[in-house]
Amino acid sequence: MDGILLKNADYSYIYKNHERSFALPFFNVNISKKIGLKIDLARTDIDSKERWDAPVCKAFFDYLKEHEIKEYLSQPLDKRILSLARLLTFYKLSAETVFQDLIEPKKFPLLFVSQGGSLVFHEFDPVKFEFIQRITVSNDNIDFADLLTLSYSKNRYYKGILKKWKGKDTSVYIEDAVYDYYSLNNICTLNDRFIEECYYLHNIQFVSSPRGTDFPLIVDILKLKLQKEDNHDKEATLSYDLNKIDEYHLFLLDSFLRKELYYFPKLVRFPKPYDDKIFYEDKYLNFNSEFVKDFIRLYLKIISLGKELPKDVAGRLADLVNEIPFFQMWSISELNIVDINRQIKELFDTAAGYGLIEKKEFNITFDDFVPNTIRINTDTDSFRITPDNEYFIGDNDWGMPIE
Repeated sequence: MDGILLKNADYSYIYKNHERSFALPFFNVNISKKIGLKIDLARTDIDSKERWDAPVCKAFFDYLKEHEIKEYLSQPLDKRILSLARLLTFYKLSAETVFQDLIEPKKFPLLFVSQGGSLVFHEFDPVKFEFIQRITVSNDNIDFADLLTLSYSKNRYYKGILKKWKGKDTSVYIEDAVYDYYSLNNICTLNDRFIEECYYLHNIQFVSSPRGTDFPLIVDILKLKLQKEDNHDKEATLSYDLNKIDEYHLFLLDSFLRKELYYFPKLVRFPKPYDDKIFYEDKYLNFNSEFVKDFIRLYLKIISLGKELPKDVAGRLADLVNEIPFFQMWSISELNIVDINRQIKELFDTAAGYGLIEKKEFNITFDDFVPNTIRINTDTDSFRITPDNEYFIGDNDWGMPIE
């Protein structure tokens, strides 16, 4: 603009995805001063609320729709999602851009693992797929990256642990997958982002692991979000009646707590046969537990009172909350159950002393954990999280519901 290179002028959509893609090209646009944009005082950026790149984006998306998306819609589902993934790889689009500007949700191919370790694709249908299930695991344990790679390779066959999967068709979320090809990674990125955007955690199901039913795994049961469902609102969250809360608002409450605290497990109602347990590792909390409800009530009250509490009181309570290890990531730590109960008692006694709650008594025991999700040392009253790989030391069929 005016012959000046505006090196800090940010762009809205194009080339936003810098990971799992090729080298970022230099993007040079000549902007006419006639369109009403202004240069900032430092003469390095555009000082305007208007998007300077709007005409460029529109033209670019129109080009993609004409030359890429039309062909995409005529492809089989496995090729369709690969074509979308290549848009992320070669054009450096974000998954959000693909969903917002290029395709309709009903045209998206959902990816699932089916019985026997085969990949299946289904075009999204809000009626047929009102509920889906998803398992979150490490790629070191189920080699999903190998399955995905081999599924797109000719004359090569997958022989890994997913061959023993006997559960329902399930989406797989891999925490640390490494793929040989960027576009395969972007297939998972698209699938994960679509699910995160369209679904919420409704409940869970305990399923058998390759080690058997004595070492249960969890699959998340996700439900399609409805457009009429309200968005997260802090004031509304603070006023929730925890005795009447439904699954969607429980999801919103969990999302709120995850933002407020350093770490917070997934908050769900445990089904049978473990509906009387409180913890599954450090990953899930049972909302059926009175301890969990009372802890959340207390924490929400501390937040709602806000500046009404003296600073030293608010600080003391916040420190006590953060010291309880159930609300931190403690997978690699050895914890003492006696110390934990002392910390819980101190928190509730202190809150009662300040008049925030009535006096409460809780005592956490090893029996409050889903069996075999912790390693117990009875000599020292301590425990550790069971390493994820121990669930996969076995050759059993797995994924069947435990009821």
